[in-house]
Amino acid sequence: PGSNIKTIHMKYPKNVKILKSFVLKGGKGSQVIERVAWQSIPWKDYLTQYDVVFIEGNPRYLSHALLATVLRVLGRNVVLWTMAHSSRMNYFSENIRLFWSRIFKYLFVYTDYEVNYLKQKLEK
Repeated sequence: PGSNIKTIHMKYPKNVKILKSFVLKGGKGSQVIERVAWQSIPWKDYLTQYDVVFIEGNPRYLSHALLATVLRVLGRNVVLWTMAHSSRMNYFSENIRLFWSRIFKYLFVYTDYEVNYLKQKLEK
């Protein structure tokens, strides 16, 4: 709730738990976008119950970024589901995402183009 992500969770009510969240938005008119978001993630579950954790890798979701980083520092298997480049992304935000992505062993991206783009960017 409060995010611009379109979900299909209504199709799987037994498998989805809606989390409380906070979204700080910015911009004007039709240009209103999410600036940062926080979800009340069940941290204990993620820290103790799973062998591999897939985390949506948009650093604007502060709770996701913090959880992914903590899990990685603890040596857990984290798959960061991210995108290499976005048309709305500027140089600064792309470099934040790329810098952060470097700490993860496993990245999951959307296309073969992004695989090649990340290989090129992360090897620098």
